[in-house]
Amino acid sequence: MFKIKKSKKLKIIELERSNMLLKSKNDTLIKEKNIILSNIDFIDKEICKSKLSKIYIDDNDIFIVHLFETRTYNYSSDIYVEVKILNQKINKSITELYCEYDKRNRSIWVISIDTLNSYGNCGHGSRAIKMLIEYSKIIGVEKIKGELFLGSDFDKKLKNFYLKNGFNIKNSVFEKTLDCKKSL
Repeated sequence: MFKIKKSKKLKIIELERSNMLLKSKNDTLIKEKNIILSNIDFIDKEICKSKLSKIYIDDNDIFIVHLFETRTYNYSSDIYVEVKILNQKINKSITELYCEYDKRNRSIWVISIDTLNSYGNCGHGSRAIKMLIEYSKIIGVEKIKGELFLGSDFDKKLKNFYLKNGFNIKNSVFEKTLDCKKSL
């Protein structure tokens, strides 16, 4: 085997590339920080309303994912997860996830998930599902389930969506078993 030594010039080029990458990442972080700071009032109002919230930036737009739980009966409640695009010009919901939480059976039934067509296939639905899973673990849910409407136009897309997000599908039911203990 032959060892090839890197020339000084090659090492300098690699260092310059590395510095350019670091500068680019730093510029991106500064840009994202400025976007958040310029919209902090809008973000603050949204976060105060929910049980769980996360912010992310994509293509200079701020998105907030937040989860609400409303009590409907003694042993059940509704859970709503929303992804909103949020800035000084736009404040609208782009993904909505509705669920029913059965406290006695420690399970959640997904009723629907919808994303505006113009924001589809960008990961917003997956972020909503991930927040539902995170919250479910916090409150001690053992299973998240739902039903696919076989034969619908979105059947294949929905199957792929739930499989991609870690659900198992049997017949028309998708299900995810959570390994969690209820937090105190």
